[in-house]
Amino acid sequence: MSDSLKGLAKALHIALQDGDTDYVMKLFNAREHQDEIKNNSSDVIRAICCHLTFANQETNPEVFECCFKLINTISVSSNTEDVLLQLVTEIEESKDKSKFTALLEPLYEVLVRTSPKKYTSFCWCFNAIQTFLCNNNMLRDYGNTKANKTCAPDERRFVYNIAYLYEKVIIFYTKCQTFVESEDQTLRNVIRKFLMQLLGNVFSHLTAGRGGLTMSEGRKLAEQIVERIFKNLSVVDPIALSELWYDRDPNDFTRTDIYSLANYMFLIYSEGLHYTSIPKVYTHQFVLESSLHLATSMLELGNIVEIENGIKLTLRLLSPIGIGELPYDLLVCERHPQFCTVVTNVIIYNYCEKLRKAAMQMFIQYLLRFEPKALYTILYNLLTTINHSGMKGFLVTIYKDSLDKNFTKKSEDLLPFYRGPKMFRLLRKFCHLEEMENTNIIDNSDQIISALNLIRYMILKDKDNITQLKDFVPVLEEIFLDPLRRGLELSKAHYDLEIHNINNEQSGNDEALSNAYGPEFPKMSKLERLNFLKISRTVLDVISCLLVRVTEVIEN
Repeated sequence: MSDSLKGLAKALHIALQDGDTDYVMKLFNAREHQDEIKNNSSDVIRAICCHLTFANQETNPEVFECCFKLINTISVSSNTEDVLLQLVTEIEESKDKSKFTALLEPLYEVLVRTSPKKYTSFCWCFNAIQTFLCNNNMLRDYGNTKANKTCAPDERRFVYNIAYLYEKVIIFYTKCQTFVESEDQTLRNVIRKFLMQLLGNVFSHLTAGRGGLTMSEGRKLAEQIVERIFKNLSVVDPIALSELWYDRDPNDFTRTDIYSLANYMFLIYSEGLHYTSIPKVYTHQFVLESSLHLATSMLELGNIVEIENGIKLTLRLLSPIGIGELPYDLLVCERHPQFCTVVTNVIIYNYCEKLRKAAMQMFIQYLLRFEPKALYTILYNLLTTINHSGMKGFLVTIYKDSLDKNFTKKSEDLLPFYRGPKMFRLLRKFCHLEEMENTNIIDNSDQIISALNLIRYMILKDKDNITQLKDFVPVLEEIFLDPLRRGLELSKAHYDLEIHNINNEQSGNDEALSNAYGPEFPKMSKLERLNFLKISRTVLDVISCLLVRVTEVIEN
């Protein structure tokens, strides 16, 4: 460090290294150095900031206090732009929490001297603070710890340190709000943006849970941040901000990132912070439409806490909307297909069983809020894009429940989505066998069982052929039932042969077994292989019994 410094900066650095604070003050106050301090302070600030460290604060407080006083003196007397740029650089590159918190006060003093119309300068400062919070190892490690549900070695210390940093930043923004003119709408929007960005990834972990220190500290900070956002700022309504987020240019420096806005929405609507201050003129449908992309962004991030919050927010938005109230016209909005894609990915692929189940229950509530025409369209389009058998079986069950609710004995009263060509168009999707009789029945068992149950239900329920299903039975036989019968025979023979080979110690080629049953199968013991094959054989028997029953009700 000292090699890159010259003159006064180098002398100050060496004196601070030696702990000679009296000589430091003598150098700093010397008349011959005042011009350099006033007009060319970057190197001086750099030299002093090297010693604003946690280690000095703990073991050499005199040096730390001396550095703090010098930086504050420079911030109120030296060239504003030079000081601002160097402080921004020091904060952005810092990994030390003591240095970071010490520099917030001189940074504020520089901003007070900066013209409020220089929005870029304010953005540099606020962005430097956000960069430090995002890049700080302590915050990132704590966020990863909570996201992965592992225990921090000293969670109380982690939470205390995070809370300490956030409180200092909140105080800084509070002070900034006091000197911003109420007429300066742009600067107030900039402050609102960066206050909201405090509600980012790591902060969401602090607000998780319902007990203990984590929740109490997180809740307290959340209340402080939301309070500051509501204090003397312009647009604070999350619905209006959500709409502005879509309307504004992505490069607009007042535009909040979507995840911070989503957390803000979550705290107000799900946690109830300042909920009474939100306008009540919006319809429940409009609130859902304006906020669905926020819930989607939380579900999309992939961490347990974010997904949990996204599920809670979605359920909160859906709760005041009645069953079947959402109209078909809403589906022209791109937010709904995006939401469906993200939710189905959580249900299918997320490693946490609890989250998969919670997402599925939430998705059921979402689907049930749509009128039949809209539900029919969603199901049809999902079946076009999804290849997962379990998910397809789930969608078949949703349609079956909807049909049961809307079924009527009069043909003219039954909606066209449950009868005739429209019904059969969807039924073909439900009963689709990719390779006809060569389809892997075990891999597609959930879809096949659900489809057979739907056919059986419709025939038994619809004695008078109101749905016109019986008119389509010949086509069903051709595309689904006959190929399924042949496929079952082939699959049963195959599994019986494999079971026979294992019982007689005749193991097949490992590569072939891996392709047929998965990469883990060749590594299994004999008993594990037998159990695996026998379970699959039982599934084939279940499907066969159900197919026989469907055949019987069709013939009768």
